[in-house]
Amino acid sequence: MWSKRKATVETRNSGDIELDHPARSNIQFPAAGTLVGVAVLVCVGYGIWNFEQAKEAVADLARPERTTTTEVAPFSGTEVMRTPGGVLEVARIKAYERLTRRDTFKLLKSTVDLGTTVSEIDVAVLFRYHIELAKEWPIVCNNGVCVVQAGTLLPSLPPAIYSDEVRKRTESGWARFNKDANLEALERSLTNELSKRATSDRNLTPAIEAGRKTVEEFARTWMVKHRVKPGEPMPRIVVLFPGEKQGANGA
Repeated sequence: MWSKRKATVETRNSGDIELDHPARSNIQFPAAGTLVGVAVLVCVGYGIWNFEQAKEAVADLARPERTTTTEVAPFSGTEVMRTPGGVLEVARIKAYERLTRRDTFKLLKSTVDLGTTVSEIDVAVLFRYHIELAKEWPIVCNNGVCVVQAGTLLPSLPPAIYSDEVRKRTESGWARFNKDANLEALERSLTNELSKRATSDRNLTPAIEAGRKTVEEFARTWMVKHRVKPGEPMPRIVVLFPGEKQGANGA
């Protein structure tokens, strides 16, 4: 005996027919595939984060640490060199010098040329010039002009170099292998060669003119204290170095 369950039929004024079914829940759950995808993304993200942390840690361990220390200490006694009577430094010249050393090697009475090794050093040099104070400087004054016979302008040796402005180049000849030795020999000659440059016209001429002005200022200060009386006009000062003569115009 089969029993049939009848569905309740309601008729609305609009003419629509609805079947009376059991009530359904409005809550919807994500599909299982979505949950798995989210879990995978979380795991991948966590793995990437851990990998980056590990990479930084390894980089810190592998990063080299370099420490450079420079120490200056005496290795011998101190030598004291006096300047009897003292000196007056009157000029300084900063000059840029290039030193070149060429070493050529030939065989069989110069018929076989094994090449020329060339080494160069560019260096900034500080040349200083002074006048000794041990000797008197004659001063003769006439008609408002005082002529000062200053001492000889001398270079203060050895000259100083600016080590941060040194540039070196060296190249061996085609059949030579002595570029390092040639450069080393040039470096050992620096003091002697630069001392010669101190008296070259290129450096000495501007030093003389700068020194002339310094001596003039020095003489004026001395005369204000010892010769010129209050209220008297200051005479014009002309500075002559040994070998110079006063011109017709008094200069």
